[in-house]
Amino acid sequence: MTPQEKARATRQEHREAQARKRAEKEAERELIRKSLKAVLASEEATPAEKLESSKLLLEMDKTHTGF
Repeated sequence: MTPQEKARATRQEHREAQARKRAEKEAERELIRKSLKAVLASEEATPAEKLESSKLLLEMDKTHTGF
């Protein structure tokens, strides 16, 4: 394998690793969002728990969209 081919393969592996990391992070964010929404929908959740969940959801949306 030539140095150029090795460098190309390394860059490709790096891009693939970054894509996997982004996908894992997005899946984790979605799981957290679903959990927070479940608290909001729960009949058993206290008003304080619902308030905290709504605050966290708003904060996640704000940091994720950049506003």
